[in-house]
Amino acid sequence: MKWALLVCLRPFAARLNVPRGATFEDCVADGSVIAGTPQRVRDEIERQVGELGVNYLLTYLFLGTMTLEEALRSLSLFASEVMPRLVQL
Repeated sequence: MKWALLVCLRPFAARLNVPRGATFEDCVADGSVIAGTPQRVRDEIERQVGELGVNYLLTYLFLGTMTLEEALRSLSLFASEVMPRLVQL
């Protein structure tokens, strides 16, 4: 995985209903996880913000078996390529 970002944009009650043992792929499919290139992450955050009207963003940039180097790279990409565009939301 080159870059991953977990974003909780779903309503709180919906997050509580994530089935125990749900896979990463299940979470990506239901929208509770956003992962991919910075462009894909920006696009999906913008789409979900538009649909849900959220006013805050909670991210998890250090997931599963990621190394510290991978997590720091994700943080750097998020800070430089995703956050500047989110300010406009």
